[in-house]
Amino acid sequence: MHKLSVVVPARSGSKRLEGKNVRPLAGEPLVFHTLRACLGHDAVEHVIFTTDSQDYLDLVNSTFGNHVTTVLRPAATAGDTSKVTDEIHRLLSASPELFPGDWFGVCLPTAPLRTQAVMRRALAQWQASGQALFSAMPYEFPIQFAFRVARGGDWEPVFGDASPMVTGQTRSQDIETLYRPNGAIYFQRIDEFLQAGTFYSGARPFLMSVEESLDVDTDLDFTMAELVLERMR
Repeated sequence: MHKLSVVVPARSGSKRLEGKNVRPLAGEPLVFHTLRACLGHDAVEHVIFTTDSQDYLDLVNSTFGNHVTTVLRPAATAGDTSKVTDEIHRLLSASPELFPGDWFGVCLPTAPLRTQAVMRRALAQWQASGQALFSAMPYEFPIQFAFRVARGGDWEPVFGDASPMVTGQTRSQDIETLYRPNGAIYFQRIDEFLQAGTFYSGARPFLMSVEESLDVDTDLDFTMAELVLERMR
Protein backbone atom coordinates (compact mmCIF):
# COMPACT_ATOMS: atom_id res chain seq x y z
CA MET A 1 0.00 0.00 0.00
CA HIS A 2 1.22 3.47 -0.92
CA LYS A 3 1.34 5.95 1.97
CA LEU A 4 1.60 9.71 2.04
CA SER A 5 1.79 12.71 4.35
CA VAL A 6 -0.99 15.26 3.89
CA VAL A 7 -0.36 18.99 4.33
CA VAL A 8 -3.16 21.35 5.40
CA PRO A 9 -1.88 24.92 4.83
CA ALA A 10 -3.71 27.86 6.43
CA ARG A 11 -2.57 31.48 6.28
CA SER A 12 -3.85 33.84 8.97
CA GLY A 13 -4.20 36.79 6.60
CA SER A 14 -7.50 36.85 4.69
CA LYS A 15 -8.52 40.11 3.04
CA ARG A 16 -12.08 39.14 2.19
CA LEU A 17 -12.98 37.51 5.51
CA GLU A 18 -10.77 38.15 8.52
CA GLY A 19 -9.74 35.01 10.41
CA LYS A 20 -11.56 32.85 7.84
CA ASN A 21 -9.60 29.65 8.46
CA VAL A 22 -10.55 29.53 12.16
CA ARG A 23 -13.99 31.07 11.89
CA PRO A 24 -16.61 28.76 13.48
CA LEU A 25 -18.50 26.51 11.09
CA ALA A 26 -21.08 24.12 12.56
CA GLY A 27 -19.57 24.64 16.01
CA GLU A 28 -15.84 24.36 15.28
CA PRO A 29 -13.12 26.27 13.42
CA LEU A 30 -13.24 25.93 9.65
CA VAL A 31 -9.84 24.24 9.38
CA PHE A 32 -10.88 21.50 11.84
CA HIS A 33 -13.25 20.04 9.24
CA THR A 34 -10.33 19.46 6.87
CA LEU A 35 -8.04 18.07 9.58
CA ARG A 36 -10.74 15.59 10.64
CA ALA A 37 -11.27 14.55 7.01
CA CYS A 38 -7.55 13.75 6.67
CA LEU A 39 -7.25 11.73 9.88
CA GLY A 40 -8.20 8.08 10.36
CA HIS A 41 -6.89 6.64 7.06
CA ASP A 42 -4.35 3.81 6.90
CA ALA A 43 -2.77 5.36 3.81
CA VAL A 44 -2.10 8.71 5.54
CA GLU A 45 1.25 8.63 7.37
CA HIS A 46 1.18 12.17 8.81
CA VAL A 47 -1.24 15.08 8.80
CA ILE A 48 0.77 18.31 8.79
CA PHE A 49 -0.80 21.67 9.65
CA THR A 50 1.26 24.65 8.55
CA THR A 51 0.41 28.28 9.32
CA ASP A 52 2.02 31.64 9.99
CA SER A 53 -0.09 32.15 13.15
CA GLN A 54 1.04 30.91 16.56
CA ASP A 55 -2.58 31.27 17.74
CA TYR A 56 -3.69 28.86 15.01
CA LEU A 57 -0.96 26.40 16.00
CA ASP A 58 -2.00 26.56 19.65
CA LEU A 59 -5.64 26.03 18.68
CA VAL A 60 -4.86 22.93 16.62
CA ASN A 61 -2.42 21.53 19.18
CA SER A 62 -4.94 21.92 22.00
CA THR A 63 -7.56 19.91 20.10
CA PHE A 64 -5.61 17.36 18.04
CA GLY A 65 -2.43 16.91 20.13
CA ASN A 66 0.10 14.58 18.52
CA HIS A 67 -2.41 13.36 15.90
CA VAL A 68 -1.47 16.42 13.82
CA THR A 69 2.06 17.75 13.27
CA THR A 70 2.11 21.55 13.43
CA VAL A 71 4.68 23.70 11.62
CA LEU A 72 5.12 27.48 11.84
CA ARG A 73 5.14 28.92 8.34
CA PRO A 74 7.61 31.75 7.67
CA ALA A 75 6.44 35.12 6.40
CA ALA A 76 8.27 34.50 3.12
CA THR A 77 5.71 31.86 2.11
CA ALA A 78 2.67 33.38 3.84
CA GLY A 79 2.26 36.75 2.15
CA ASP A 80 -0.65 37.92 0.00
CA THR A 81 1.23 37.02 -3.17
CA SER A 82 2.56 33.69 -1.91
CA LYS A 83 1.32 30.49 -3.54
CA VAL A 84 0.55 27.24 -1.77
CA THR A 85 3.22 25.60 -3.91
CA ASP A 86 5.84 27.91 -2.35
CA GLU A 87 5.12 26.56 1.13
CA ILE A 88 4.93 22.95 -0.06
CA HIS A 89 8.31 23.28 -1.78
CA ARG A 90 9.78 24.77 1.41
CA LEU A 91 8.38 21.98 3.58
CA LEU A 92 9.58 19.20 1.29
CA SER A 93 13.07 20.73 1.18
CA ALA A 94 13.40 21.82 4.83
CA SER A 95 11.61 18.95 6.60
CA PRO A 96 12.04 15.74 4.55
CA GLU A 97 11.57 13.69 7.74
CA LEU A 98 7.87 14.58 7.63
CA PHE A 99 7.58 12.87 4.25
CA PRO A 100 9.01 9.35 4.67
CA GLY A 101 7.51 8.00 1.44
CA ASP A 102 7.55 9.07 -2.20
CA TRP A 103 4.22 10.86 -2.08
CA PHE A 104 2.55 13.86 -0.42
CA GLY A 105 -0.95 15.30 -0.34
CA VAL A 106 -2.40 18.77 0.07
CA CYS A 107 -5.91 19.62 1.31
CA LEU A 108 -6.93 23.28 1.47
CA PRO A 109 -9.00 24.25 4.53
CA THR A 110 -11.65 26.15 2.56
CA ALA A 111 -13.33 22.91 1.38
CA PRO A 112 -15.10 21.73 4.56
CA LEU A 113 -17.52 19.42 2.71
CA ARG A 114 -14.61 17.29 1.54
CA THR A 115 -15.43 14.81 4.29
CA GLN A 116 -13.60 11.75 5.55
CA ALA A 117 -15.77 9.66 3.21
CA VAL A 118 -14.71 11.79 0.22
CA MET A 119 -11.07 11.42 1.25
CA ARG A 120 -11.57 7.66 1.47
CA ARG A 121 -12.83 7.62 -2.14
CA ALA A 122 -9.88 9.71 -3.30
CA LEU A 123 -7.36 7.50 -1.52
CA ALA A 124 -8.97 4.40 -3.05
CA GLN A 125 -8.68 5.88 -6.57
CA TRP A 126 -5.05 6.81 -5.92
CA GLN A 127 -4.19 3.36 -4.56
CA ALA A 128 -5.86 1.64 -7.51
CA SER A 129 -4.26 3.78 -10.22
CA GLY A 130 -0.87 4.52 -8.67
CA GLN A 131 -1.06 7.94 -10.35
CA ALA A 132 -1.05 11.47 -9.01
CA LEU A 133 -4.50 12.92 -8.44
CA PHE A 134 -6.24 16.28 -8.19
CA SER A 135 -9.86 16.86 -7.24
CA ALA A 136 -12.18 18.49 -9.73
CA MET A 137 -15.82 19.46 -10.13
CA PRO A 138 -18.18 20.15 -13.05
CA TYR A 139 -18.90 23.74 -13.95
CA GLU A 140 -22.29 24.55 -12.43
CA PHE A 141 -23.30 26.39 -15.61
CA PRO A 142 -21.86 25.43 -19.02
CA ILE A 143 -18.72 27.50 -19.52
CA GLN A 144 -19.27 27.30 -23.27
CA PHE A 145 -21.63 30.27 -22.82
CA ALA A 146 -18.73 32.47 -21.60
CA PHE A 147 -18.29 35.79 -23.37
CA ARG A 148 -16.27 38.97 -23.03
CA VAL A 149 -17.72 42.46 -23.01
CA ALA A 150 -15.92 44.63 -25.56
CA ARG A 151 -15.13 48.31 -25.04
CA GLY A 152 -18.17 49.41 -26.98
CA GLY A 153 -20.45 47.16 -24.93
CA ASP A 154 -20.81 44.33 -27.46
CA TRP A 155 -20.32 40.69 -26.43
CA GLU A 156 -17.60 38.43 -27.84
CA PRO A 157 -17.91 34.64 -27.34
CA VAL A 158 -14.87 33.11 -25.65
CA PHE A 159 -15.37 29.89 -27.62
CA GLY A 160 -15.83 31.67 -30.94
CA ASP A 161 -18.18 30.12 -33.48
CA ALA A 162 -18.61 27.03 -31.25
CA SER A 163 -20.43 29.10 -28.63
CA PRO A 164 -24.03 27.96 -28.05
CA MET A 165 -24.96 31.65 -28.29
CA VAL A 166 -23.70 31.55 -31.90
CA THR A 167 -24.86 28.07 -32.95
CA GLY A 168 -28.22 28.27 -31.20
CA GLN A 169 -27.66 24.84 -29.62
CA THR A 170 -28.55 26.08 -26.14
CA ARG A 171 -30.19 22.97 -24.64
CA SER A 172 -28.03 22.17 -21.58
CA GLN A 173 -28.52 18.43 -22.16
CA ASP A 174 -26.72 18.77 -25.52
CA ILE A 175 -23.70 20.64 -24.15
CA GLU A 176 -20.58 18.73 -23.10
CA THR A 177 -19.83 18.74 -19.35
CA LEU A 178 -16.54 20.48 -18.59
CA TYR A 179 -14.65 20.39 -15.30
CA ARG A 180 -12.28 22.51 -13.24
CA PRO A 181 -9.94 21.88 -10.27
CA ASN A 182 -11.64 22.62 -6.94
CA GLY A 183 -8.57 22.81 -4.64
CA ALA A 184 -9.89 20.21 -2.19
CA ILE A 185 -7.38 17.35 -2.69
CA TYR A 186 -4.01 16.88 -4.37
CA PHE A 187 -1.86 13.72 -4.23
CA GLN A 188 1.49 14.00 -6.02
CA ARG A 189 4.90 12.32 -6.14
CA ILE A 190 7.54 14.34 -4.32
CA ASP A 191 10.14 14.06 -7.08
CA GLU A 192 7.60 15.00 -9.77
CA PHE A 193 6.51 18.10 -7.87
CA LEU A 194 10.05 19.25 -7.15
CA GLN A 195 10.86 18.93 -10.84
CA ALA A 196 7.66 20.32 -12.39
CA GLY A 197 6.57 22.73 -9.63
CA THR A 198 2.90 21.87 -10.10
CA PHE A 199 0.36 19.51 -8.53
CA TYR A 200 -1.07 18.54 -11.92
CA SER A 201 1.89 16.91 -13.68
CA GLY A 202 0.97 13.34 -14.63
CA ALA A 203 -2.18 13.54 -12.50
CA ARG A 204 -5.68 12.19 -13.05
CA PRO A 205 -8.84 14.06 -11.98
CA PHE A 206 -10.82 12.83 -8.99
CA LEU A 207 -14.37 14.00 -9.56
CA MET A 208 -16.39 15.52 -6.73
CA SER A 209 -19.93 16.87 -6.77
CA VAL A 210 -20.69 20.60 -6.72
CA GLU A 211 -21.94 20.26 -3.13
CA GLU A 212 -18.83 18.39 -1.92
CA SER A 213 -16.67 21.02 -3.63
CA LEU A 214 -18.18 24.06 -1.89
CA ASP A 215 -15.37 26.58 -1.38
CA VAL A 216 -15.81 28.80 1.67
CA ASP A 217 -14.63 32.35 1.06
CA THR A 218 -17.52 34.68 1.94
CA ASP A 219 -20.27 35.08 4.55
CA LEU A 220 -22.73 33.54 2.09
CA ASP A 221 -20.44 30.52 1.60
CA PHE A 222 -20.37 29.97 5.37
CA THR A 223 -24.17 30.09 5.50
CA MET A 224 -24.48 27.60 2.65
CA ALA A 225 -21.92 25.26 4.23
CA GLU A 226 -23.78 25.40 7.56
CA LEU A 227 -27.02 24.40 5.85
CA VAL A 228 -25.42 21.50 3.98
CA LEU A 229 -23.65 20.20 7.08
CA GLU A 230 -26.92 20.40 9.00
CA ARG A 231 -28.65 18.34 6.34
CA MET A 232 -25.80 15.81 6.23
CA ARG A 233 -26.03 15.28 9.98
